[in-house]
Amino acid sequence: MIKNLLKNAIVLIFILVFQTLTAQIPEGGAQLNATTGTTFQRIGGGTLTTVSVTGQSFTTALRMVTGSPMNNAWDSQIRFPAVAGIASNDVILVAFWARTISTQVETGEGQLIVVIENNSTYAKEIYQQVNIGADWKQYFAPVKVVSTLASNQVSYAFFTGFANQTIEIADVKYLNYKNTLTLEALPVTEITYIGQAPDAPWRQPAQERISLYRKGTVTFLVVDENGVPVPDAELSIEMTRHQFGFGTAIPASRFLTNATFRNKVYELFNEVVFENDLKWTNFNPASTLNLRNSLDSLEKRNIPVRGHTVVWPAWRWLPTWLRQYETDPVALRMFVEKRIEEVVTFGKGRLVDWDVLNEPYSEKDLMTILGNDVMADWFKRTRIYDRGVKLYINDYAILSGGGYNQVKQDFYFNLVKQIDNQGGQIDGIGFQGHFGGDLTSVQKVYDIIDRYAALGKEIKITEHDINVTQRAVQADYTRDFMTIVFSHPSVKSFLFWGFWESSHWMPNAAFYNADWSIRPHGEMYKEMVFNQWWTPKTELATDDEGIAGAEGFLGTYKYTLTVEGAERTGTFTIENSNHSEAGNPIILSLDASVPEQIKVTAAKPGVLCEGETIILSAPVVEGFEYAWYRNEEVLAETNSTLETGIAGAYKAVMTKGDVTLESPAFEVVVNPIPEASIAVTGQLAFCPGGSVKLTANAGTELTYDWMRNNVKIQGSVSTLVAKTAGTYTLVTHAKGCKAVSEPVVVQVYDANDEQCTIGIFENNESVRIYPNPFRESFTLEIPYHLPNGIIEVYNTVGQRVFVSEMSATETQYRIPVSEPGFYTVKLSNNEGSRTFRIVGN
Repeated sequence: MIKNLLKNAIVLIFILVFQTLTAQIPEGGAQLNATTGTTFQRIGGGTLTTVSVTGQSFTTALRMVTGSPMNNAWDSQIRFPAVAGIASNDVILVAFWARTISTQVETGEGQLIVVIENNSTYAKEIYQQVNIGADWKQYFAPVKVVSTLASNQVSYAFFTGFANQTIEIADVKYLNYKNTLTLEALPVTEITYIGQAPDAPWRQPAQERISLYRKGTVTFLVVDENGVPVPDAELSIEMTRHQFGFGTAIPASRFLTNATFRNKVYELFNEVVFENDLKWTNFNPASTLNLRNSLDSLEKRNIPVRGHTVVWPAWRWLPTWLRQYETDPVALRMFVEKRIEEVVTFGKGRLVDWDVLNEPYSEKDLMTILGNDVMADWFKRTRIYDRGVKLYINDYAILSGGGYNQVKQDFYFNLVKQIDNQGGQIDGIGFQGHFGGDLTSVQKVYDIIDRYAALGKEIKITEHDINVTQRAVQADYTRDFMTIVFSHPSVKSFLFWGFWESSHWMPNAAFYNADWSIRPHGEMYKEMVFNQWWTPKTELATDDEGIAGAEGFLGTYKYTLTVEGAERTGTFTIENSNHSEAGNPIILSLDASVPEQIKVTAAKPGVLCEGETIILSAPVVEGFEYAWYRNEEVLAETNSTLETGIAGAYKAVMTKGDVTLESPAFEVVVNPIPEASIAVTGQLAFCPGGSVKLTANAGTELTYDWMRNNVKIQGSVSTLVAKTAGTYTLVTHAKGCKAVSEPVVVQVYDANDEQCTIGIFENNESVRIYPNPFRESFTLEIPYHLPNGIIEVYNTVGQRVFVSEMSATETQYRIPVSEPGFYTVKLSNNEGSRTFRIVGN
């Protein structure tokens, strides 16, 4: 009796618990995936089987076992056949049960990604990673979809391409509530990530690196008009701008026309990138008003701008008209080179860096036709038109997707080395950082960045966003991802791919809603940039020697100096980090004409070619004496300007009484003029259909332009087969420097010239065949009739390719032979035959 009561009680408890759990799924949802017949399908790798389950509300489950390697989450999939499609603004809940049997992840969790996607474009409506524990649990992933897709256009799937795990999945439901429920009314499984805990072990080392690399010590010396130190001077300093770049993508037109949007850019960011305006399909060199006006506005605010992107090498991102040259590599290459010239020339001197090559791992249609070496050439060509801009490569899914795509990481790492080895000279590596629910472990983010830092390049996060609707984890990961990136010394900037819902490719990822109300991760961004990493207003007083010191984040500051009621205001920068040990000395004089700091400036980048000069300038201040140094060597120049064409690190020292100001070094690089020479293989004079081979001098740093009669006919190849008469020259470029070869003159004879004919002379009568070499056909002239004469043509293996009887009235025959090669022409009759050789090109 007691045993039965206990049994009934256990059953009742199970029912109550089960009802509580299942009650989380609201009623009224129409199931989108099949529930009868074959309700699942394995795609890609892994082993998928059906197993029995006891003690749950379901009796069977799917078991997915994956091994190694698994390079992408989509390399192993479970698809659930669609019985219905979706419509824009439908509210959908994905619900399923799952548990992890085994995994190599340190947390003991397995992983999968919930997906709804267009099955032809692969555009995602939801792409949410779920971390699965060891016990059976029901998981939820809600979404409000954007697209309308019929049942044969949509895929409902789980991506299970995570290495060395075994997971079980049951009772999978894709439920559509249309507009009967809001997204907020649906249950959700919280997204988590490794390193989220407040006491996660990565946090302390990250803070130590931030203090070492992102902060510096400033030392003020306050002096009077005579250079005598002033004790007890009051000094107030306030930070106004970060040295580190915190940026966003912007559309030029919206930036110009929407004042709220524009003012938010000014308020929140110190670096920008144009979202689409400079891409090939959007950029029109004849119509750049929006771009120029935007650049003017940003330059007035001293906001640097990135260029995105010079070449995005897939047909879907290229102008549609370009594809007509898919089978004409010469023309295709020429159009790409013209694109590089136009867009880089437009941005010359106005952009701090260029994404020269975008997404080369997956977008490689141009490389398939032009060869992989063309990637290095695009970097060399960009350098032709802007010597000072930094050259970046850019790609996605290096940091995101859990950081599991080792194959892509290896490809990207090796490609940077390859392009460098081929003379491309990459300056910076871009990581896009687009995240869904698959939030990469914080320590893994650092480890991936640190691996690439060994290549000696600067690094930027170029396109960051977190496309989830769970605002708490979105804010947490914004904080932690920014922190771990900010802590790495090789990273120079962190740019978001938009910030406003009404101007964002992933509206859920934006900082601001459409009505400009701010979301939690937007608040977190502001907290980190303008509070945690912002030096607070600081009040100082000088000691008996007129010295005061402070520590602050690297960047620009304003100050107010007060001495006996008199004030001086101005700005200064903290440029040298604590790690550099260089310090940041600032002299503040009661003589207002004495600058706080000095810098050497120039009207152009300090990258010269042999024979060029640059004028370096120090601030012009009356009463100061000037000295110039090159690599610590004192130069003879004593004016505020110096003209030089010699490489070195230049600095200016300004002295007035006891006050001495020294500038940071200004680096001048002088590159050699490259060699340009042409080697000739073959004869420079030939008959129609002939050719001569022209070969450029070799050099990994070189890119080439071939000119005929001063018009470019081909670029970027070291060998040219010349078939047309004209004056040929070779132009080589290296590191922005140019050389032109001596001309080579190619002559093509007339087809009827005696140089181009072959004759058989007998009894003062001749047979002529021309041109030789020929292309596709040649002409045979016989000024007399051979009775019963036959014309035959044989190829090199003795196969007859043409035969005809001679006409009693014709003396000229046009003989078609389409294939190149050596041929024998045979003229014969019953009295004998004559033969000779002719060449087809």
